[in-house]
Amino acid sequence: MKKKPLIGIAGHYLPEDELGSMLHIGVSRQTYDIINHDFVAGIERAGGIPLVLPYVSDPDLRKTYVDLVDGLIFTGGTDPLPSLYGEDSRKELGPTVPKRDLQELDMARYAYVQEGLPILGICRGIQVFNISRGGTLYQDLPSQYESQIAHSNESIPRFYGSHQVSVEEGSILEGIVDSRELWVNSFHHQAVKKVGEGLKVVARSRDGLVEALEGEERQDLLLVQWHPEMMAAKNETQQAILNWLVARAREWEKK
Repeated sequence: MKKKPLIGIAGHYLPEDELGSMLHIGVSRQTYDIINHDFVAGIERAGGIPLVLPYVSDPDLRKTYVDLVDGLIFTGGTDPLPSLYGEDSRKELGPTVPKRDLQELDMARYAYVQEGLPILGICRGIQVFNISRGGTLYQDLPSQYESQIAHSNESIPRFYGSHQVSVEEGSILEGIVDSRELWVNSFHHQAVKKVGEGLKVVARSRDGLVEALEGEERQDLLLVQWHPEMMAAKNETQQAILNWLVARAREWEKK
């Protein structure tokens, strides 16, 4: 029997943070590499082996991460640095962690050219991957994108959808969720503006905002703006997105 696939999960990098003293696991101003357990549990349910990938300064080690795993997830978190896509920072920009940005851009560019490697981007993950392909972002939706939809809505528990998205017919995403309409949660104030090279839009919210991207020429790349890992424990359709990644990783043979 073939071994369970190893799924790399890009972790949060929190430099000189207060987390340790708040959670009684360290002291003030330590640096942490962490991930929320929803990812770990979701990949385990899907039959994969979750592996959290911490920040490293050596670009060669970042490539080693990609070479090591059978599938890769780019996760949510802080705002990507606008200079990475050629823009000045707006006053509404949230916290940034440039070191994490640079690591994940290296990993995304290297992963993109690994033929067949299954890749899933979530929230910040769709944004960083889009930047890696030359795309740009709305730095702050409330001030840059007119809409009545609350794209950052923490009043609704993470398990439940807060708005619908329309899914393109024939897309990978439609095949996964078996529907052209999908309820999603929403915890972001940034989003894809210009779509990067080699990517295509496969889902939008009712206000026209990009909610999912796939590769134009490949069947192993899916990027979504919502958080399926947060919904997956109570929602089989969202769990199916993680199942897809693990299933593709199980089938993929390293070159």
